[in-house]
Amino acid sequence: MDTIENLKKLLHFALLEVRGELSGVEIQAMREHYARIALEHLRPFMSICPAKILEVGGADGSLCKVFNEEFGADAVNLEPNDVNLSWRDTVRGVGHAIPFNNGAFDLVICRSVLEHIPSEISRAC
Repeated sequence: MDTIENLKKLLHFALLEVRGELSGVEIQAMREHYARIALEHLRPFMSICPAKILEVGGADGSLCKVFNEEFGADAVNLEPNDVNLSWRDTVRGVGHAIPFNNGAFDLVICRSVLEHIPSEISRAC
């Protein structure tokens, strides 16, 4: 999908959200659409696929779902909150105490989580 089509879709979702007209199905479609955009930016790094991927703070797991569908990646979503999940392989946990051994994943993705990091931790970074 090209940039113009992505912008059209973004505006469509934004308009629905402002109007309070987003249904659960549309929210899921929006999340998967943005996961596919993120995937396009990561595609050059994905020569190792199928890979074992961990997404830290992946909310409903949309990105993991897209990685699995597009690349056949073994993707795990690490999420601390009780959310409606679109991805079956979600583990409850937090980024500062990842419950996996070092080297367990080929790629770790952490996006859109900075605002959730407590201020005392973020000052140390």
